[in-house]
Amino acid sequence: MKKGILFLTIVLFSVITFIGCSQEKHSIEKGNLKVTVSYWSGWNPNYEFPVEEYYFDVKTSDEIVVESSMTGDMSFEIKKVSDNEIEIKSEYPLSVNNDGRLNLKSTQQEFTIKLGEPLYLTTITLDAGTNYTFEVCGYGE
Repeated sequence: MKKGILFLTIVLFSVITFIGCSQEKHSIEKGNLKVTVSYWSGWNPNYEFPVEEYYFDVKTSDEIVVESSMTGDMSFEIKKVSDNEIEIKSEYPLSVNNDGRLNLKSTQQEFTIKLGEPLYLTTITLDAGTNYTFEVCGYGE
């Protein structure tokens, strides 16, 4: 009987520890900003890269770090948060990519993400890069 209770205690402790430690530091279950990270390559356009999804609960003046397993992390400053939009500033210039095109001369670092309108950004490169999709989310979604 004592061995059974000890076993259950160890299992319960292990599960609680795993759940508490397995959450990523920049990812929460729900938040007001969703960022999806994907990748592309001109060297192998048919390769299926991983897609990473993050939720942030942001407020004005926060800085978020979007982790990237392939190309390195990217920091974004949260300039303004309202019910309908979030304004961000990227660490490096990015190109708006709403139509599948890339502006190699883009110097833009400040962007507005509007509720119901995903913002598609990409790194400014020719051979391979990172796509960032930003979406303003409601807390109830």
